[in-house]
Amino acid sequence: MIGKSIKGKNFSGCVRYVVNKKEATILTAEGISLEDTAAMARDFDFQRKLNPALGKAVGHTVLSWSMEDKQQLTDAKMIEIAQKYMQEMGITDTQYILVKHTDREHPHVHLIFNRVNNMGNTITDKNDFARNTKVCRKLTEAYSLHIAAGKEQVKRQQLKGNDKVRYAIYDALKQALKTATTWQQLQTSLKQEGIAIQFKYKSGTKEVQGVSFEKAGIVLKGSAIDRCMSLAGIEKQLRTNAAHVPSPFTHKEEPAIPGFSQNSNTFDTGIQLTESVLGLLSGLLTSEPEPVPEEFIDQQRKKRKKGRRL
Repeated sequence: MIGKSIKGKNFSGCVRYVVNKKEATILTAEGISLEDTAAMARDFDFQRKLNPALGKAVGHTVLSWSMEDKQQLTDAKMIEIAQKYMQEMGITDTQYILVKHTDREHPHVHLIFNRVNNMGNTITDKNDFARNTKVCRKLTEAYSLHIAAGKEQVKRQQLKGNDKVRYAIYDALKQALKTATTWQQLQTSLKQEGIAIQFKYKSGTKEVQGVSFEKAGIVLKGSAIDRCMSLAGIEKQLRTNAAHVPSPFTHKEEPAIPGFSQNSNTFDTGIQLTESVLGLLSGLLTSEPEPVPEEFIDQQRKKRKKGRRL
């Protein structure tokens, strides 16, 4: 089960699109007259006036299931799961309609709800992308539904908008993280794919708290792209990659530094290397990356300040 959330301003357009779709079936509704689409939109709009400052009052979520679940997903079961989803997402005490579509092979329903609840308060959309992913996973397991093999199985050519960008960033990151050992290397690889890295800093400091990625004007948090692509997940992968970079001293062939004997720590001339020289060589061969280099942070800050001046 996956959920795709959309927010908008026009109830009339959203209701007409969902309800007038060929073979659409209204499964259930709350606080809405089902006389016709015009009456539905009027009811939604009447309640939104309780909170006129909220521009995007239209909540629209598409809940989709795998073809493998088609036999067990009766109308009653889809209603039950959708209502559980709403509770988990905090979509409560508000108007909604739930509509089933059969224009695709896989089972799916459209949930239209008012983000202005019955008391005139706003139903929050804070972290809704991450919360949606977590709730869908929880309900998939709770109802013993089919769990997809992974992002690799998603048909990229059918994606649009934010989803298309999200998977483009995911694919580029996954490829770059196979070999990158530093943030600079990661930045270089992603830049070739038109992707920029953005860091979130603790207020008034250079302490990095999170990472986001931008492509085609769309910015997505690393954790929203995939769990392993959060700041901590990327740093862990960079350290793992760095740890597996082979040292020249582990090879049987002659080392890259001319005249150096690895067994005696001397040059062939017999001159003993000092501790300072050995320390320098050790430092050059160390592949453990810093979490986020200071100069990298400074570059990011300068770019952001320059952008604000423009």
